[in-house]
Amino acid sequence: MVFRDLWFRIILYFLFPYFCVGSLAWRIHPLHVGICEIHVDPSGSLELAQKVFADDMTFALSSFWDMELDIEEVLSAPDGGRKYLDPYYSKHLSLWMGQEKLKLESVLHEMDLERGVVWSSFRASWTGDLTKLQVENKLLMEIFSDQTHMVYVQCHRKTYTLRTDISSSRMSLRLAP
Repeated sequence: MVFRDLWFRIILYFLFPYFCVGSLAWRIHPLHVGICEIHVDPSGSLELAQKVFADDMTFALSSFWDMELDIEEVLSAPDGGRKYLDPYYSKHLSLWMGQEKLKLESVLHEMDLERGVVWSSFRASWTGDLTKLQVENKLLMEIFSDQTHMVYVQCHRKTYTLRTDISSSRMSLRLAP
């Protein structure tokens, strides 16, 4: 019986995803990583784009709102998903420029069905000098303890790379000209 259970788990977790086709293929994956791209304009504004797996975002939103949600339905709503996604992002994604916490303004949430990912974009502005950028990215970490985010910051024609995970979800970066 234990042997049969072991084979069932092997098939379920390792082989089944390789035989899936269509929209089911993106629903099962062993990797929990997100990509965050931040483009900083030294004059006082920035744009942020965050990419996460769609099935992971479905789990996170369902847990956050304590109700069953489907990311495709959420994104197809007239408000483009802002009702459910914006409060979640506000709680789990924060930026500071120096000591000033930036207010992220939601621009767009969209899903790439072929790749099974959700892209969310934001913009923000600040007053004062371009000094130190702090990024706190805790998206999906309440669901997946192995969740990691690669954060790429572009400023002054340079690209800086940060990595956040559950043990270090807040990172700082000095933006030198």
